Amino acid sequence: GRGDLPAGTGAASGQEDRLARVADDRPDHDPEKALLQREIGLHIDAAIAGLPSRERLVFELRHYQGLRLKTIGEILETSEETARNCLFRAHRELRARLRDFRSATRDAGRGRAGQFRAEKR
Repeated sequence: GRGDLPAGTGAASGQEDRLARVADDRPDHDPEKALLQREIGLHIDAAIAGLPSRERLVFELRHYQGLRLKTIGEILETSEETARNCLFRAHRELRARLRDFRSATRDAGRGRAGQFRAEKR
């Protein structure tokens, strides 16, 4: 039976060996990625908090609650088109607020990659 096989043989062992060679790139297993994820989350939260209250409400109802613009318009006692315009303004403002952060993280990523290449030579 199975007990007669030497350790490290059989299908299960082969699968374990292959799994051990697969890179684990989940953020929670890479402290640097986990830190970056937290930092990104904080910047997004701050950008959303800085929106005018009506734009923030429409943004949160649409993206966090998953409501349709027609429903959001009904909740706010306005038209679907007004809700759409408010969401457009919220997106535009968030893009502007997060643009500098995106550039900084992109540049920092290039710097680390370039530094790594230089060290490797």
